[in-house]
Amino acid sequence: MTSINVYEQLIPGVGQRFELEVDDGHTLCVVVLRDGRRQLARRSSGEDAAETLVDLDRDQAVTIGALLLGAQFSITTPVDAEPADQVIVDTIAIAPAAPSIGKTAVEALRGFGRDVVVLAVIRDQTPDIV
Repeated sequence: MTSINVYEQLIPGVGQRFELEVDDGHTLCVVVLRDGRRQLARRSSGEDAAETLVDLDRDQAVTIGALLLGAQFSITTPVDAEPADQVIVDTIAIAPAAPSIGKTAVEALRGFGRDVVVLAVIRDQTPDIV
């Protein structure tokens, strides 16, 4: 197994920056902004300017994270239902006093029908997707 070093830098008032070398001479930078947006950049090692910069909103970042983790999107519909032609991935914020606090995803989604599913839980205290 290859050792991968990730370098983290706090950007005061902005967020955090993470860097890792992806191949000889290239670095991938991920900037996690406090407003929920994410930026991806690729640059040559030793260069300050990014060759490529992609600005993602929170929903796009969550979807890409799920894809990188190996999530597969599929729709299962009852036999008598019309097939769906799209999947909508949405990010919602849960208020501290929300009734869903302390419940499992199944319990929290009860009443929304079978068309709603939780893909991931992002906690503000940690960058991990649970």
